[in-house]
Amino acid sequence: MTRADIPEETPEPEEGAIEFDPPSNDRYLMALVGVTTGTLTGEVALTIDFGGTVITGTVISPAAWRDRYLDSVASFAPDLAQTMREFYEAQDESRSAPENEGDETPPQPEYFIHFRDARIYQGQVAQATTFPLWRARVDHIVGWSLGEVR
Repeated sequence: MTRADIPEETPEPEEGAIEFDPPSNDRYLMALVGVTTGTLTGEVALTIDFGGTVITGTVISPAAWRDRYLDSVASFAPDLAQTMREFYEAQDESRSAPENEGDETPPQPEYFIHFRDARIYQGQVAQATTFPLWRARVDHIVGWSLGEVR
């Protein structure tokens, strides 16, 4: 990922699309997440602050997070997990197909950051709550640091 891959402005949403606040304006964080999660196996230890709530863990790609999430759903609802997997795969195919031959779709900004083995610390509590998977909106991040809180 290069600086040119990080959009200067948020594109206008398509008609009927769900609108989100713009992704984080922190180019360093977005570049780190983009480069790290650009492959299925990319990972980086990261700690983020949501204004008093600290999340620490390993950032993984959206695809890796989705696969783990669907595996978790499959443990109690295999048919639902299969339906969800087919739905997401169809969405991926439609997003990656160019509208006109030769068109290149610019990379979309990441609106979420995906963790595995996330530990969440709130307020003055020293004990963390642990989640195998965690997904958070990047526009709510107040601060961040490389590495994990131990």
